[in-house]
Amino acid sequence: MLFDNEEVWSRWMTSRDAEEGRLPAALSDLPLTPFQVLLVIQALRPAELQRSMKQFAKKCLGLPHLTPSSVSLQRLYNAETRAEEPILIIISPGADPSQELAEAAQASIGKGNYHEVAMGQGQADLALSEITSAAESGSWASDGPKLHPNFRLWLTTEPQQTFPSTLLQSCLKVTYEAPPGLRNNLKRTYESWNADYVAKADSASRATALASLAWFHAVLQERRGFLPQVRHLFFPCRFRVGSRCSQWLRWYVLRPAPGTCT
Repeated sequence: MLFDNEEVWSRWMTSRDAEEGRLPAALSDLPLTPFQVLLVIQALRPAELQRSMKQFAKKCLGLPHLTPSSVSLQRLYNAETRAEEPILIIISPGADPSQELAEAAQASIGKGNYHEVAMGQGQADLALSEITSAAESGSWASDGPKLHPNFRLWLTTEPQQTFPSTLLQSCLKVTYEAPPGLRNNLKRTYESWNADYVAKADSASRATALASLAWFHAVLQERRGFLPQVRHLFFPCRFRVGSRCSQWLRWYVLRPAPGTCT
């Protein structure tokens, strides 16, 4: 019987078939469900179980991949937003859309037309004034009159149990969270940098330093997952690898040595 065929199983134990959620090809005719195949992999190759579970989930759900594409506020603005509907961005710990939002506003309507107000004590009147002015002029207001077609009201908040349901129902709701995994973190960072920006001045040291910065940020984001096991440590990770961080890198790391010419 095939189950006694040492050669077949030895080859399967070192192949990539288990990673893809497959048993030896000679067993393909057996009436096994995908879940039963997963149980065999769990018993014989537990190290490949996580990858196999991803393949199992994709097959059962009919999805090409499990990781959703990262949210681009620029694409969101172009495709889905309108002046009459506020955009509510629900953020998770470690995710901060403020810089990306400012960059999207600068690219779309100009930096001078973006107004940001941090809600708190005594800020209500200022916020209402900014919203009214932006609605008339077509600016963006980040947290009456005839709305300008370019007007957008962006609201950001952390998840709240007591969030007003009326406001929640009237908004376009977007979740903004740190991507899971180093690869996805790096991908989001490089999506915010175009190729010309990374290769600026044709400097290999600049590209290397930016890659190191992106990697460092991704590692810190991933470290947040270990907080339940290491409660005495805290990694807020609220900075975003954008123009501010890269400008700091340029001035303090990539600046020429004293006495040299640039």
